Amino acid sequence: MKIALIGLTGLAAIALTLPTATAARPKPKPKAGCSIILYHDANFAGPDRRLVATFPDLKGVGEVYKQVSSFVVEKGTWTLFADEGFKNSVGTFPKGSRVAQAPSNNEIDSGMCKPS
Repeated sequence: MKIALIGLTGLAAIALTLPTATAARPKPKPKAGCSIILYHDANFAGPDRRLVATFPDLKGVGEVYKQVSSFVVEKGTWTLFADEGFKNSVGTFPKGSRVAQAPSNNEIDSGMCKPS
């Protein structure tokens, strides 16, 4: 920081010069983890729920319980199951997957995530 004295009609004023950023700060890396959005209706419509961890069943999750028709995987790799307790796999979906019509319409009831 530099300090300069500047005279103004007999009065002294102090001007502060702050250093400027010479290089852009690096962007933070996205955090690893799990995130999936489950939609009640096909084509990413209707009520939805974002889940950020493995779920053994969807009871108590709201409108998507026994009604998942589409989904978007935001983080992690998700294996989804038709039944509670990780039974009857319907498929494994990596980050970026956008499934407009679930392979087992209205039958996704549990999911397991491997963080990425």
